[in-house]
Amino acid sequence: MKKELLMVGLMMMLVSGLMGCKKKEQAEEVYYKIGSEAITREMVNRVWLSLPDDMKRRYMDREGRKELLDNLVTRELLYQGALAQNLDEELMIKFKLEENKKNLLIEEVVERAIKPEELYLYYQDNFVLLDAMRLGLKNPQDKAEKERVRIKAEQVYGQLSKGIKFDQLKRQYSPGAKGAEEGYISRDNIIFNFGAACASEIFGLKKEENFTKPIFVKDSWYIFYVKEKPGNLNPLGYEFVVDEVLAVKREEIFRGMINDLRSRITVKPYPENIERFLKMGEKGEELLPEEESQTGVESKSEPVSTIGSEAGGTVK
Repeated sequence: MKKELLMVGLMMMLVSGLMGCKKKEQAEEVYYKIGSEAITREMVNRVWLSLPDDMKRRYMDREGRKELLDNLVTRELLYQGALAQNLDEELMIKFKLEENKKNLLIEEVVERAIKPEELYLYYQDNFVLLDAMRLGLKNPQDKAEKERVRIKAEQVYGQLSKGIKFDQLKRQYSPGAKGAEEGYISRDNIIFNFGAACASEIFGLKKEENFTKPIFVKDSWYIFYVKEKPGNLNPLGYEFVVDEVLAVKREEIFRGMINDLRSRITVKPYPENIERFLKMGEKGEELLPEEESQTGVESKSEPVSTIGSEAGGTVK
């Protein structure tokens, strides 16, 4: 009786173990086996999560998922081909891998410091929804013409002050613009395109004001119409400028981190060696001729091969 119970127990353990293995295999959902490596659902999920949002959307439907799997197969085949040639043992490849690791960690530490709420607040504080009316000069050097166009711009400003619609006047006095809006634009971009004084006028409008007085910029008189002011912007407008906001905040965080790290980590210069290195540049010498001769690494630039996704290439 004991033997029978023992056999039953062993059989149950065996069946349970087999079921566990089967469940584990099902959980992994192996899609392809390339040599000894497998492309599993977990791997695909991780790759997909690492992609930017526009790429994620590209791979969501049936055709996109097939393309993603094909790309991963191609990548694994090429990777195994590289390993077969022992490329990972070459000195320059090791150096590039280490540099890529550093760059990835630098990018990640900056990205993790970005707070979504700060991005949105930056959008609300530093953007406007802007339209513009331009009254151009044929000859900007002609002072008489500049004055005539200024008077016309003042007349347009007077009509706006009386309540005539901006779009109506824009079609009349600035027909080349075809009623197109300037769109959501940042303070920095206004400064870059129209100057700091112009940005001050636009962002300095009072609560009851929506358009600026005529402003001369380069070869034209402008009247700017602010459709949405800072702090009262349409939340949907954020989608149009999020890339610009991200770029600004990344740079801001990057500079802040550098200043903070310099205050906490000792950076010790060696002036004589630095000066020697800089003088090599004055003579036009190559950067590291001695190291090249010792390692046998060539200084020629290597072409970078990119496999397009249309041809079943690597995921980008």
